[in-house]
Amino acid sequence: MSSDNFTVTRSGPSALRINKVDGSAAPLGNLTALVGKLAAAEFIGTATAAYATSLIYYAVAMKSWTPSQAYSWSALLIAGLVLLVSLGFRHYVQLQTQPVHRFLWTGIGAVALAFSFFLSTLFLLKATDDYSREFLQWRQGDAIILAEANVLPETDMEYFGRAGDRMHMMFNFQVNQNLFFALAAADARPLAKALRATKVRPATAQWGLFLRNHDELDLGRLSQEQREAVFEAFGPEPRMQLYDRGIRRRLAPMLDGDRRRIELAYSLMFTLPGTPVLRYGDELGMGDDLNLPERKCARTPMHWSTEPNAGFTKSDKPLLPVIKGGPFGYEHVNAAMQRRDPNSMLNWTERIIRMRKEVPEVGWGDFEIIQTHDQSVLAMRYDWRNNSVLFVHNLAAQPREIVLSTGIAGEAGRLLVNLLSEDHSRAETAGKHRLLMEAYGYRWYRVGGLDYLLKRSDIDIKSETSR
Repeated sequence: MSSDNFTVTRSGPSALRINKVDGSAAPLGNLTALVGKLAAAEFIGTATAAYATSLIYYAVAMKSWTPSQAYSWSALLIAGLVLLVSLGFRHYVQLQTQPVHRFLWTGIGAVALAFSFFLSTLFLLKATDDYSREFLQWRQGDAIILAEANVLPETDMEYFGRAGDRMHMMFNFQVNQNLFFALAAADARPLAKALRATKVRPATAQWGLFLRNHDELDLGRLSQEQREAVFEAFGPEPRMQLYDRGIRRRLAPMLDGDRRRIELAYSLMFTLPGTPVLRYGDELGMGDDLNLPERKCARTPMHWSTEPNAGFTKSDKPLLPVIKGGPFGYEHVNAAMQRRDPNSMLNWTERIIRMRKEVPEVGWGDFEIIQTHDQSVLAMRYDWRNNSVLFVHNLAAQPREIVLSTGIAGEAGRLLVNLLSEDHSRAETAGKHRLLMEAYGYRWYRVGGLDYLLKRSDIDIKSETSR
């Protein structure tokens, strides 16, 4: 190989020697500066390629490709560009310096390649982070992104997005953990505090309220004293606990199968601010199998009927065994039997879901904790579009009598219509309501009567300005 001023000859299997036309060796020059300049040039080229890839994602993938397809093509594009730049870099170094070993340009090229992939990943993750919600809504309008992030309240907005443009929903672990402490200690105050701490959210986002999921009940955000109280109440045996911070049981056995306590827990979940999320089988009061390891104990097959394997599968050996025998066995707890029983847990759950749909104030309105002067009784009022609903829960194992004010002025605040029974309430002469709550009792009231559809306004200024 030759040029106007130099000739290039191979001096070994991995190096080239550059000579002047008169045969003398060419001066080395500042190889370090040369390599630095070339590496900088390659970096700029690959960074430009990475940015071009992100533009491809913005312009094309949002309309026709999935994010994985966009990333694959972007990575291929970058690899090709970096390869071309690396080959040009190799050729240039070979022509301009004395013997240059392959490991030099190969190493620099590999570093540049790796860094370009890293840079492109940052661009693509940024694009995915900013536009994943928009992309999902464009592809599937009724789909949502639900975040499972057990974080402190001060970081919630990083998931929702300050403009409400990131996660549609987020599991409220802060409320979940304090809810179980409230049930264990019959003390509503920590739960009320958690509700206030997580009150702020974008109007275009929502909390996901749950009791149990497919993992353990995580109590890591509670204090050591609170955690021990929950362990003692709901998971006293070591085999019931997991990772020194959680309980791996389903809800029904945690509450000893006590229908009053189960209803209270679900009444709470359905009336806390957010969207209720129900785990399969909990609408029946399914149990768990503590003989299975770790989280698998609460992931057993659904109980559909009294047929073999609870009607879940025709296989002789399911991946996880069906719960047999005992009070929570599929022979006694299954969907087929409970559908025929009007007083079953399944039919109660269906009724409570239907009623929950009739109180949109819970999902859309602003809430206020009402003073009950009893730490075992939680009262909450929701206001939305000129209508209000009031929910009262007694967490104690003993009856409670409380006196409260609805906080609604005028005649409307003097009438509480019970949505679940005929136990309505009219205020006393002082404008306060006196309620007798049975052990683990709950009340769903509409404030002011059932003409709420006639009173509903078109907008809710209070709720919109309070977020």
